[in-house]
Amino acid sequence: MLKKVSSFFADLVGDGYGFVSLLAPLLSAAFTTAKALDVEALGHLREISYAWALAPITLWIFVAYLRRRAEDLNRSGAPSPDGPIRELFYHLSPSGIFEKEVYQKVGLDVQDKLSTGQMMSWGRRGNGRPLEPINMFYWSTAQFSYNFLADGHDDVVHAYKINPIGKGDNYFDIRVHRASVLRVWRR
Repeated sequence: MLKKVSSFFADLVGDGYGFVSLLAPLLSAAFTTAKALDVEALGHLREISYAWALAPITLWIFVAYLRRRAEDLNRSGAPSPDGPIRELFYHLSPSGIFEKEVYQKVGLDVQDKLSTGQMMSWGRRGNGRPLEPINMFYWSTAQFSYNFLADGHDDVVHAYKINPIGKGDNYFDIRVHRASVLRVWRR
C-alpha cells in the first residue's frame, strides 16, 4: 500500500505533465495568499470562495490519477499484438514448415484456436491501415494464404474470406499475443 501511495505522489510530479505539475500548486498557493493578504490589485478575489484555490490541484491530481489508471490497464494483462503470425507457425512446427501438408495442418490448428476464442489475432484490412482485432467468427470460414511464412511478406494478404457475392475480407500483417500462444500451446 505504501509503495502505491509513494508511486502515486511520484507520478504527480513526473507524469509527463511537468507544466501542470509545477503550475497547479503555484496557482493554488498564489490564489490563497493573495486572498488571505487581501492584495489590492486582486480585490475581485474577495467574492470568490477559497474552494477555487483547490481547482488547479484537483485538476493536477485528476490528471495523475487518469494516467496511473491507464498504465494499470495496460499492465493488467490485456493481450496486445506483439508477435507476427509467422512466429506462431514456426513455434508450432520448427522444422518442415514449408511442406504443404505441415503448414496446412498447423494452419487448421491455429484457426481452431482463433475461431473458438482461445486466442486473439489482429490484422490490417489494407496496407497502411492500423491494426484492428479480428473477430473470432471471421476464422470459421477464412483461409490462410500462407504468404506470411516467408520473411518480409507482411504487405501481402495473410488471410482471406470470400463471401457469396464475391467480395472478400482480407487481412494483412496478422499478429498474435505471444504470451497467449505460449499459454495455449504449452510444450
